[in-house]
Amino acid sequence: MMTEDELRMYNKAQIDEILRYKWIESEKQGRDIGEMRAATEWISKYSADFRKQYCGDT
Repeated sequence: MMTEDELRMYNKAQIDEILRYKWIESEKQGRDIGEMRAATEWISKYSADFRKQYCGDT
């Protein structure tokens, strides 16, 4: 179980990754894909692996 501070850091790290994903995908498409689309796509593609790496889950 995470402390409140750990949870805040985890959430910030996720948001940073989503914004990085948004930038990369927007550059590829030559237009802004938007935060909602970026978040939805990132969550479906990468959130499980991110959690495993960040939290050390096996």
